[in-house]
Amino acid sequence: MHEQRRICPQILTKFQNRVVDDLACLARTIAEHKLEEAARLAHALKGSAANLSAHAVRSAASEIETLTRQGETAQAEEALTRLRAAVDLCLAYIPQAIVGLAPTTRDQARI
Repeated sequence: MHEQRRICPQILTKFQNRVVDDLACLARTIAEHKLEEAARLAHALKGSAANLSAHAVRSAASEIETLTRQGETAQAEEALTRLRAAVDLCLAYIPQAIVGLAPTTRDQARI
């Protein structure tokens, strides 16, 4: 458990630092009708979200991946609104999650 408490905050922080740029890149590729690249970006974001159990982010990214693979640009742009909302909720929670993962006194005693 101690190892998880050490690694999880690093993973959450990395996601937190990258997701805004990743989302902007995804939005740009959809707007530019680069749908193959958008599908790849959505797939990567879906995987990152799944690793964090960020189910709403994963679901919205999955929807965008499917829509871009089907050439549905307008619907993918609409789905970006849902993805942005899910990402915002996730980002709001990450600081609280990191605090909750901080080693406890009992964990420190085991070191």
